[in-house]
Order: sequence, then C-alpha cells, then structure tokens
Amino acid sequence: MTNDAATPSWDAERRQAPQRPQFSSSLPAEDLIPRPRRMLVALVLAIVAALAWLTIVALGALDLDSLRLSLVDALPEDLRTEYEEATQQSAASIMLGVVAGLGTLVVVAQLLAMRAIVVARTSLARIVYAVATVVQIPVTLVALLLAGDAATSTVLGGVVVASAVVALVLLLTPRASRWLRQGEAPRSIPIAAAAP
Repeated sequence: MTNDAATPSWDAERRQAPQRPQFSSSLPAEDLIPRPRRMLVALVLAIVAALAWLTIVALGALDLDSLRLSLVDALPEDLRTEYEEATQQSAASIMLGVVAGLGTLVVVAQLLAMRAIVVARTSLARIVYAVATVVQIPVTLVALLLAGDAATSTVLGGVVVASAVVALVLLLTPRASRWLRQGEAPRSIPIAAAAP
C-alpha cells in the first residue's frame, strides 16, 4: 500500500528549487536594424516601372492599327508577295501581343518579388527580381523598336528600364543585404505562463 504523504509534490519541489545559473556568452548580441528607407524607395520605383510599362501597353493598344501596318511594311518584299495580307496582319498582331504579354508578366513578377522582399523580408525574392529585371530590358527594347519613332514610348521605356535597374541596385546595397539576413527580433511573449 502506498503512502500519499510520501509522494513528492512537483509544484512544491519547483518552488523550492534554486535559481538556474546564468551563463554568459562570448558572442555579442546581434544589433538589429530597422528596415532601411531604400527598400521603400525600391518598392516605389518598381511600382513606377510597372505603371510606365502598362502605359506603353495602353498606348500601343490605342494605336494598334498603325503599329500593325508599320510592322507589315517593315517585312521584306519577298515575304509580302509570298503571304496574303491577312496572314501578315495576323503575324504582326501575334508579335505585338507576345511582347505586351511577356512584358506584363515580367512586371507582375517584379511587383510580387518586391512585395516579398519589403514586406515578408524574403531574401530569395531578390534573385527573382534580378532575373525579371534582366528579362525586362530586352523586352522593353523590342517594344520600343515596335513602337517606332514615338517619343512618348521612348521616354516611358527609359523610365521602365531606369526604375527597375535603380531598384535592383538599391536591393543589393550592403545595408539592405544586412537587413534581409538579420535574425528574428527577440521574443517578447513568454512561451509558457510563469508558475504561481
């Protein structure tokens, strides 16, 4: 038969236990830095680049007939005699649609990557943004070649490329890299409630 009085009480033992010893670490505490302002500037530049690209696409859609005609006129003479005019018009429309769609896809990828970098502090999203920027430069140049001598499209294309490249440079600065790599903030809420 067991004696209940002889059974140890864990609560009583915990209250009587001595304090845990404190250990000093030779590692200095990490100096956490707040989000640099350059990250917000990079986000604004990515939005500016996206708006400039969408403006280029909208202007191209409004002037689609003249863009299509200029593409057909730029075809070599032997291709124009070999294919019917409707086929040439369809090919020009497909080319314009592919450039507009690819550029829009790249811009969306840039915006999502920038959001992941600035809001969620995901360092791998910098690679996505860098790849999207590298792809965006030739797509924008092709769009400018298709637009012809339109000064507005040239200025907007310059804004797209310059904003995206400057935003990428801001993301690659040492302070931005340090902010992305720094550890989590210290936990302020205890994992378990303190014993009474």
